[in-house]
Amino acid sequence: MLLLLVGVSFVTGCQSSTSDTSAEKSSKAHDSIAYDLRVAVLPTLEALPIYYAQQAGICDSLGITIEILPYMSQFDCDTALLNNAVDVCMMDRTRFADYLSKGHKLAAQLKIDTRYALVASKDVEAKKVGDLYNHTIALSRHSGAEAFGLNELAEAGLKREDAHYPQINDLWLRADMLTNRQVDAAVLPCLQAYWAALHGHHILKEHDALPEAVMQLVYPRNSKKVEQITLLAKVYELAKAKIANDLNNCRDILIKEYKIPVAQTDSIIKKLPHPNKEQK
Repeated sequence: MLLLLVGVSFVTGCQSSTSDTSAEKSSKAHDSIAYDLRVAVLPTLEALPIYYAQQAGICDSLGITIEILPYMSQFDCDTALLNNAVDVCMMDRTRFADYLSKGHKLAAQLKIDTRYALVASKDVEAKKVGDLYNHTIALSRHSGAEAFGLNELAEAGLKREDAHYPQINDLWLRADMLTNRQVDAAVLPCLQAYWAALHGHHILKEHDALPEAVMQLVYPRNSKKVEQITLLAKVYELAKAKIANDLNNCRDILIKEYKIPVAQTDSIIKKLPHPNKEQK
């Protein structure tokens, strides 16, 4: 029961905080600061280098000023980009290809390996992926998460129609629905997956080598800020290298920006794969 209450309050806090932050940042003029780029991010491990680069002065050293705009779902990031509310966002290759097929003129830089996990609720008798037959698996459609989930089901001998897929775009909500017994399983980025594991849920499979799930920095093809975005890619790589061997450097970021409870932060850091360390 305690875990349930912690989970609910945590996600509620994340949602309200992110909503307020995005709304406030988009509504304020910030007249005192001339931002080179407005960057949309998600609460995932892959976004940590961007936060760290700003906090550690890497952006300043390379002469670029960025405004970080946090969102809870890829859909919201995409909407911000397509509506010109941000200049660039992180987007996986599956989603990028889907937008191109629909006529959107987008371009991309950088390859950001992304780790997903298929997590089963502790209230479900599922010890392996094949046990998810006829169960509900929360994910987002037309995304690397969906590609990963369907790939793992196929490898376990299940067909797409052998499970049900409620679309839950909000990443923390998707994780919390496991605790609230609203879904049987979920495809989650590794940060949310390890948070779920701390709450007793079971990671059935995790992987980061699926090409369709690789993230990129995506921006409008006619952007006038390609030079700055190229510089952001360099900033990202430098920051990723800095935190590669010690994610404790990002402890304050996880607490302040990701809203992870202090009591859980160290446990999660110990479980997290390093941003640029290849996983098997």
